[in-house]
Amino acid sequence: MNGRTRTTVSIYGHQYTIVSEESEDHVNDVSKYVDEKMKEMKRVNPFLDTSSLRC
Repeated sequence: MNGRTRTTVSIYGHQYTIVSEESEDHVNDVSKYVDEKMKEMKRVNPFLDTSSLRC
C-alpha cells in the first residue's frame, strides 16, 4: 500500500480504521489526544449531546 499503514483506534467509544503514511505510534498518540479532548468536553458540559461530539 505504498508505505501506508492501517491502524484501528478507539475514539470516544467508537472504533475507526485510519489509513496513513504516519507511523502506527503517531496515529495512536493523535487518537488518544482526540479521545481525551472529547471526554474533557463532555465533563465540562455533561448535557452536550454525545452525537454532536463525533461530528
